[in-house]
Amino acid sequence: MSGAVLSSFAQAGNARILNIVFICVAVVSFNPWCNMWMAIAPDFFSLEVNPWYYLMGIVCTFFALRGVVIYEKLPEKPAIVEATGKKPLLK
Repeated sequence: MSGAVLSSFAQAGNARILNIVFICVAVVSFNPWCNMWMAIAPDFFSLEVNPWYYLMGIVCTFFALRGVVIYEKLPEKPAIVEATGKKPLLK
């Protein structure tokens, strides 16, 4: 996204912790050494048998990291939400 497009958005409706959770989910779900799917069906989810699953994990992790970068480039959230007049729950 260009700087002009990013400046029209704000961090409102999003939170830094949400982006961190996305990264954690991608790492835990697509970890080739100990993930839930490897424990359930090791014959199908081994790295040698199903490399596409792990390649998709790399793509998901990339987009989770990209989300953090985009979030950090956005303007700060307002101190008070205009619609409700309250402070945002998460920064």
